Amino acid sequence: MSKALWYPTLIKAGLKRRRAYETRHTSAVLHIAALENPLYISQMLGHSDTRLLFDVYAPYVANASRTDGNAFDTLMRSEGFS
Repeated sequence: MSKALWYPTLIKAGLKRRRAYETRHTSAVLHIAALENPLYISQMLGHSDTRLLFDVYAPYVANASRTDGNAFDTLMRSEGFS
């Protein structure tokens, strides 16, 4: 599979040679940044729980949405706690 499809695709895209396995890290970070459900991401990666996801990948996307904390502030304001 790698020799027939993966490596030729990387060459055609102008990317460096790498194992397909290495793309799981990129996939995890991009899914977190897209605000996907952490449980879904963990299951997709084959993890038994979300702990590894948060320990390993989450630090790379801290405040990726640029809105961290806003949802809580909005909730508090709507409930009259501001």
